[in-house]
Amino acid sequence: MKIIKGAFSNPFKYLYKIRIGFCYKRLMSNYDLIIVGAGAAGLGAALEASDLAQTDGKPRPKILVLEALNRLGGRMKTESFGPGYTFDLGGSWLHGGLINVFHKWASDRYAGKYNYNVDKVENPIVLTDHGTYDGSFTAEQSTRFEELWNDHQCEYPGTDTSFLELYNRIPLDQRTQKDADYIRAVAKLWMAAMAPQNVSAREYFEDPYATGGVMIKGGMQMLVKLMADEARHRDVTFLNGAVAKSVDQAQDGVTVNLEDGRVFTAAKAIVTVASEVLKKKAVTLGVNVPAELENALEGTQPAHYAKVILPLEPGYLDSLGYHSDCRITDLRKGQDKTILIRSNGNQALIKMIGGQDALDVEHMIIRDVETKFIEEIQSTGYFKHFGKHVMVGPVQITDWNSHPFFGQAYSVKKPGYNRDGVISFGRIGVAGEAFSLAQDGGAQISGAHQSGVRLIRKMYTPN
Repeated sequence: MKIIKGAFSNPFKYLYKIRIGFCYKRLMSNYDLIIVGAGAAGLGAALEASDLAQTDGKPRPKILVLEALNRLGGRMKTESFGPGYTFDLGGSWLHGGLINVFHKWASDRYAGKYNYNVDKVENPIVLTDHGTYDGSFTAEQSTRFEELWNDHQCEYPGTDTSFLELYNRIPLDQRTQKDADYIRAVAKLWMAAMAPQNVSAREYFEDPYATGGVMIKGGMQMLVKLMADEARHRDVTFLNGAVAKSVDQAQDGVTVNLEDGRVFTAAKAIVTVASEVLKKKAVTLGVNVPAELENALEGTQPAHYAKVILPLEPGYLDSLGYHSDCRITDLRKGQDKTILIRSNGNQALIKMIGGQDALDVEHMIIRDVETKFIEEIQSTGYFKHFGKHVMVGPVQITDWNSHPFFGQAYSVKKPGYNRDGVISFGRIGVAGEAFSLAQDGGAQISGAHQSGVRLIRKMYTPN
């Protein structure tokens, strides 16, 4: 960054000459780039901006990352139950395993600095009021519905439909109870939407990372720390507790206004907050918001998803022969939940809930949640001698759906809408998992991260 000396008599103001490619103008600016949000998209964007400047032989850009929370990582949140005993309350599984684009990026960049497990769901069990299905349930039903999706594509090329419409394609006399159970599992548990008519078939079947996964030992916060430490080393500034209220642009830069009255200016800004925050206009983006952005937001729907985590004493699950990653989906009596046995070096039972149930659990008394989950685990018949005596800490409950800075666990596309990627207009860009591409993993950590990277590349103009 070159300072043009003597430009002003006021010693607290300087005229900067931006030389990193975001612009090459003289303008009043504190920063070259402001990033709103320090989740996967924001962290990825900060590092990519620095990478591009370095590749072009330019000085490091002066970047400010504004984060409303008192921590970094967004939905990558790891809680500790004791020394070396951690679990992810947010994203925990890099879908697709070793081919996941974010995993490949991180493992190349931080080789030897963290460890991970490559997991795959084995022998999943589905409990229903009509019987118990073994591991073939998911494979058989997925194939059945994929054939229905292919039939739809043949009849209506290039169009989308909902999971409910796929189900309706099955002749009445051929519909099975398995079909109905699968619809419930996909809509309320796996896609976390309120109803099957809200689940895009394209969103589901074009997921490139449908099977397998990578779990980071020590939790996703390990990657957050590595990314943040590298960014700081590259002169990126993080400001926590900074709640952005508006991002406005003028001919020579952008202004970011915070709720506490502070104002920051820069050459350009990118916004990576949750789509529900943008839809509710908790952060406004000036007066000339393009129709492209409004359409993208209209095409998203909140995925209400929650986790209830019971940390267990070491050895309990091993004694039952259960290893990471096992899954029991319980659809009995409309319970609609999945119990996962997952481990990133530790052991726990994790209840995953979707739809209205996910909203409800965040407002329940913690003691009642714990008691209910223990009873549900015991009722499955798959966990002998289970009770509070095998727990090593209190129950943990996510709060993504009720949190004012999220309003959802993530977002999925409505039927008929595509994932068209990041959006920029003038000096402002928008990224995040709602603006990801299907090929990057869509509404996942990988999709969010890659959206930040893609946005920087889109807005960067080499000198």
